[in-house]
Amino acid sequence: MLSGLSHDPLQRDVFTPLWVGGTICIPDPDRMGQPAWLGEWMEREQVNVCHLTPAMGRLITDTSPAGLRLPALRWAFFVGEALTWGDEARLRRLAPNVRCVNFYGSTETQRAVAYYVLPARDSAVPEDLGVLPLGQGMPDVQLLVLNRAGLLAGIGERGEIHVRSPHLARGYIGRPELTVERFLRNPFGGGATDRMYRTGDLGRYLPDGNVEFLGRADDQVQIRGFRVEPAEVQQVLVRHSAVRQAVVMASGEGLRDRRLVADVRQALAHGP
Repeated sequence: MLSGLSHDPLQRDVFTPLWVGGTICIPDPDRMGQPAWLGEWMEREQVNVCHLTPAMGRLITDTSPAGLRLPALRWAFFVGEALTWGDEARLRRLAPNVRCVNFYGSTETQRAVAYYVLPARDSAVPEDLGVLPLGQGMPDVQLLVLNRAGLLAGIGERGEIHVRSPHLARGYIGRPELTVERFLRNPFGGGATDRMYRTGDLGRYLPDGNVEFLGRADDQVQIRGFRVEPAEVQQVLVRHSAVRQAVVMASGEGLRDRRLVADVRQALAHGP
């Protein structure tokens, strides 16, 4: 169990293992971010199922000692940001028996609304860093990719991902205009309770029916599993008396080194 008490996956992380008769292993929250500690702890506890963000998975694979092996690990579930084939390959070097599952969801939906199970493969490790598919909807859920005309996109056509599900949030507290913008009635049929959530994520249908993630339709970025609006960070920076203008963007080569970078222009005159 790696989630904080206020994080929505907590329900799944607690009640699923108890429901199937498993044992919950709880790491030291003050130490699990330290290099090498998390992987060594998983080895000691003989963890066979884990739920990670890709950033946490990289902490295990990139900082663990050379001799570390996790043969007991059978399933690794990932959620929170884009997962790459390279992430999966590095984990398999430590855990040769693992199967990885890519989850997709958002705070406005249930914990996860779609999943993609990576196929079992031999010991060959791919070197490309392509992003894994988001998969298809879980029971009672559809991932709908709509084009600019509001119609279902064709195979390979770029569009915005919408989540159709009876398990959506009611809306945003105190933000009725944002609720109307993001929570929509299903335009293809159904009654007033048949709703879908406009995610702001771009994607496309693959020939096998899975959905592939193509980035964001707005300026939102993912940093170590956290959704960040650069414009909101800019607004905070310019409140400082020494800052006249600010630009915030995501930087770094690939998903592994992604971070926020701010460029600021100093005010002509400011106090201490």
